[in-house]
Amino acid sequence: MFGLVVAALLLISPRDKEYAAIDGAALLIAMLALSPMTSRYHFVLVLPAVILVAAAVINDRRMRVFGGVVLAASFMLLTGTSNDLTAWFFGDFPYVYGFMTEGAIVLLAALAAMAGIWRPPGIAAGESRSLEQAPL
Repeated sequence: MFGLVVAALLLISPRDKEYAAIDGAALLIAMLALSPMTSRYHFVLVLPAVILVAAAVINDRRMRVFGGVVLAASFMLLTGTSNDLTAWFFGDFPYVYGFMTEGAIVLLAALAAMAGIWRPPGIAAGESRSLEQAPL
């Protein structure tokens, strides 16, 4: 089921070079969520997705509320449950029950919204520019 969600996200994403970072961040999250060998130290790979969503929250009014909620939820599930911010006995509980993976998956909602509504500067809402037509 999760693979279908990621495939749908990649299908709705426009095929422009400006959206390559969204596709890459979605693939990194899918890799972390689907890999049985993922360790808690691998979740540093979520950082590109967090940076993309934070940039969208700062620069796009339509993403401020939704993106802010997604960032807060992701922080609480990923970082807020680490050994550094909580007591030592609470550090393994979130990892065992998948809070870190869920915190990464929450970011997919914001990436999907960005792929659907976000337009880079110079591209109108109905216009699409393929890689062949893009100026060098």
